Amino acid sequence: MPEFALEGYTANPLFGVTRNPWQLQLTPGGSSGGAVAAVASGIAPLAIGQDGGGSIRRPASHAGVVGLKPSLSAVPRQHVLPSLLLDFEVIGPLARTVADARLLFDAVRGPSPADRSSLAAAHAATQPRRADPLRVLYVERLGAAPLDRQVAGSVGRAVGQIAALGHRVDAGPLPLDLDFFSEAWPQIGQIGLARMFEAHPEWEAQASQKYRDMANSGRRLPAARLWQILERVAQLRRDSVALFENVDVIVMPSAAALPWTAEQAYPSHIDGQEVGPRGHAIYTGWVNAAGLPGLAVPCQPSAEGLPIGMQLIGAYGADELLLDLGAAYEAVAPWSGRWPAL
Repeated sequence: MPEFALEGYTANPLFGVTRNPWQLQLTPGGSSGGAVAAVASGIAPLAIGQDGGGSIRRPASHAGVVGLKPSLSAVPRQHVLPSLLLDFEVIGPLARTVADARLLFDAVRGPSPADRSSLAAAHAATQPRRADPLRVLYVERLGAAPLDRQVAGSVGRAVGQIAALGHRVDAGPLPLDLDFFSEAWPQIGQIGLARMFEAHPEWEAQASQKYRDMANSGRRLPAARLWQILERVAQLRRDSVALFENVDVIVMPSAAALPWTAEQAYPSHIDGQEVGPRGHAIYTGWVNAAGLPGLAVPCQPSAEGLPIGMQLIGAYGADELLLDLGAAYEAVAPWSGRWPAL
């Protein structure tokens, strides 16, 4: 994993660069890059990843495996890594099939008195699920942000297969305002690093310079900015409740780009357009901020044989509904027999 799990690719000073078993010159993504590379290559049948802004779902899509980012606190927040992204970070399963992902999820989920929010998550999980057909909203793009054409084509075909299962699928924009988070997202990590290094100065002394720089940026931000971020997170969660009154599942690409060069932190261009550090990651972070579950499942690979994934997003507590839909899709478009030529 990358230092502090704060990157969308995987490299660190101790172990070097982690590579994608489908094409060793490319990245498996991150921050759970080692986990997906292990599952995709057969080193391990299961893995646990951490997802604070897409770090399970995006690498799952880059490696051709299944990844579940559970609802907030479906897995109790106890005995966990230091939180750098508020309460956005959750652990979840990575596996070769939806059934295996469900098996591991069942083993780690459940309420704990040590995390009172997990009691609410357990209650939400008991709510009756909507019967088929599901109301599915397919969101291909977020505004004018670029999307790799092969990713768009593969996910579009997968959405057609979901419709063929009998579900009602409509295509359209995401009816949420996410502009604030595009600006605030880097600051959340900067503030989190600053606080962690304050508590553990010895960790800062060992960190790479880029993370010390990030922490220094966080130290310069006023406390009022953090309070503003918390208020906007709360509003996003309220807006998400209203959204899922009319929709059961949202489908999006898991990542805007195909895997890129393993040593680079992010792709510099997508579909010919220049992008910044989170250009490839635009589809995932809002799900964390909203506290919603997201399931990444493989679609048809690219012309070069590179994995592509789509993301199923549900209302808070709808983890089982997503797993059910993912399993039904897997039955008509199986992927577990695909293996990289190692």
